[in-house]
Amino acid sequence: MLFEPLEIRALMDGGGAAGALVTGVVPIGGVGHPFELLQMNLSKALSSDLSVGDIGLSMSGGGTLAPRSVVASSATTYTLDFSGLLTQAVYSLDVANSQLD
Repeated sequence: MLFEPLEIRALMDGGGAAGALVTGVVPIGGVGHPFELLQMNLSKALSSDLSVGDIGLSMSGGGTLAPRSVVASSATTYTLDFSGLLTQAVYSLDVANSQLD
């Protein structure tokens, strides 16, 4: 699996002020499946939590996978669970909700 460098995208706070940035994505799954769990770090807290519908992995050949769950580990850290969904492919992480610029 290959992850390309992140594009800088601002997540807006709903009031139009400068929002949070995705500052990193770290694979935290177990041996043999490190990319099934991803830790996504933000530069600051959002005004509302992200949900499964806000996150997706776009596949190079087309199609998008939604995570099984999105859990706020802290105000600025989310755990994305893609357990059992991934195959060998090139993926792009998409984050979009009402707070996205």
